[in-house]
Amino acid sequence: WICMVVEEDGVPVACAEAILRGGVQRYLFNVGVIPSARKRGYGRLVVEALERQCPEYMLYADVWQDDAQANAFWASLGYELARTFPYGPGLGPFRRIAGEHWKMNVP
Repeated sequence: WICMVVEEDGVPVACAEAILRGGVQRYLFNVGVIPSARKRGYGRLVVEALERQCPEYMLYADVWQDDAQANAFWASLGYELARTFPYGPGLGPFRRIAGEHWKMNVP
């Protein structure tokens, strides 16, 4: 497990975590930036820091497919949609489609 935190003037403004997922895969999760610090490159900074710490070849992140901003963020970092799957409590309007995005991390 790896956790990266970005601080601005000693205050945490962004974070991301990664866990081992198989021999050559890392799953990136809990990537977030506080609203007042968004659009300043902190999300990119924290994900790129995790990428440098993960020598594995495959990096994955799950993203809601109806979250255009999150999908654009991952695409800007070179991640591609690998597959989609239903996710959520039950069927109907509470069920959302998540997408697993992946990127080859070639050192």
